[in-house]
Amino acid sequence: ITKRLQGIRQGLVRKTPFYAILLFGLRFSLDDMTERVYTDGERIAFNPDFLKSITDREVEFIMLHEVSHVALGHPFRRIIADCDFQLYDMACDIVVNSNIYQFTGKDEKYITIKGKVMPHKICDKEGFLFTVEQVYEQLLSQRKKTDDNEDGNGKRDGSCKIQDKDGKDGRGSGKPS
Repeated sequence: ITKRLQGIRQGLVRKTPFYAILLFGLRFSLDDMTERVYTDGERIAFNPDFLKSITDREVEFIMLHEVSHVALGHPFRRIIADCDFQLYDMACDIVVNSNIYQFTGKDEKYITIKGKVMPHKICDKEGFLFTVEQVYEQLLSQRKKTDDNEDGNGKRDGSCKIQDKDGKDGRGSGKPS
């Protein structure tokens, strides 16, 4: 696992030197307790089983994704005292994924894991156009509209429906990104 992670990081030096240099400032670790992967600002921790289940290209995306969280200060920016942490994490993911999408030439294959395109838009606009706090407020607003428009059959109006990486409706997955 160590050789694989180091090799992928080294390969990023040629492809994306900016991100690769930032990656050299983070350690890699394994964490059986997390479902997928996370960063705490000092390391990127992978669930070993999840890591084994994805391709090298998907690991590259995850490395870019997690180091972008650090570069943008996301692990340290939760200044909203009573925020919904899952929704805030989703807002962070949208901004990060959108930046990677732009950087990789607007090709969704670079922001895909296990066949699922990771969220990178908010109300049909790219997330990089907004701060995390603005995306969070839009997600909160959209959640309220969705909740207000639910009828007795559980139907919702389709305007600007936000979905997270598991296809859920913007209430967060509770999983680290």
